[in-house]
Amino acid sequence: MSATKTGTTGTPGGPRRAGGSRRAHRLGASVLAGVLALGATACSGDDEPEPDSRPRSSDAAPTTDPGTDVRFGKLAGRLPAARRPAVRERIQQVFDRWVDAAYVGGEWPRADVDGAFADFTGHARARARRDVDLMSNLAIAEQVEGVEQLGRTLRIDVVSSRGRASGATARFRLRFRTTGAVATTSTVRGRLFLAPERGGWRIFGYDVSRGESA
Repeated sequence: MSATKTGTTGTPGGPRRAGGSRRAHRLGASVLAGVLALGATACSGDDEPEPDSRPRSSDAAPTTDPGTDVRFGKLAGRLPAARRPAVRERIQQVFDRWVDAAYVGGEWPRADVDGAFADFTGHARARARRDVDLMSNLAIAEQVEGVEQLGRTLRIDVVSSRGRASGATARFRLRFRTTGAVATTSTVRGRLFLAPERGGWRIFGYDVSRGESA
């Protein structure tokens, strides 16, 4: 038996599922259009990142962190090679903080997912809290004895302006297994829409689905 949930927010002109907002938070319309266009053209199937058998340059090499397979996807505009590693690292950090706090990190069982949405903008954070059963393991957190990560893949599409990254779509796929009273294998996949702000990158919208099987 399997179940699937979906949630969308911060995607102007796109589908409005589960009451998702069409308004992006604190991002210029031209940058937003570029980010969404990149996400649409770079996706395959239902937003699951594809394996890439091409030789990897230093810009496309995966992180040394064994937990996440991360690479650049599409690059729109000019982003100098010297700036690419920092952009990749900062976006991965935002992604990893969410995934670790929401789904696979920490001690289990537990009663909260504190910090899971710390890197979301105010609008996106409020929406994610309403979608908390989709965007975290909170609904089952007190019934789970352990979580085993089975795979974590991230592909980053970047829009650049004047030599600097101005927006990004992070396409991801996460698989994990829970044990305890709730023993399931879950796959969470989709897109996070990000923009740089003072102090780091922030998630201003998402298009996420979650499937579970016994």
